[in-house]
Amino acid sequence: MDIQCDKCGILVPTLKLLKIHKYKKHSGLIFTCNLCQYQSTNRYHLKRHVNSKHELTFLFCQQCNFKSTRFDALQLHTNFKHKNITFVCYICRSSFQSKSLLNRHMKTVHSSKKVLQRYSKNQ
Repeated sequence: MDIQCDKCGILVPTLKLLKIHKYKKHSGLIFTCNLCQYQSTNRYHLKRHVNSKHELTFLFCQQCNFKSTRFDALQLHTNFKHKNITFVCYICRSSFQSKSLLNRHMKTVHSSKKVLQRYSKNQ
């Protein structure tokens, strides 16, 4: 006896397949290509897209030998290593490469959610 999805009406033979279907189709989880606007609800489909459309195109740092397939990783590298942009804890003056790392530091070390904007190491 088939089980019907309460969201879209599709029929599947087992409860396990229904759970998988709901996770893949109705969870709202979306995987986005870092090199273009492609999106998928399936991680494997995104990997297949990147391999077939972009052939793992590397982005190179213009100032050193760093390379990445992700634009956000290259931007983070450039800001931290070459532009001296960092995020600084206003309590202990520790510096971090990204706002998310500073947020994690604030929550775990200082039990605070307050975060200030980026600062230059030279200030």
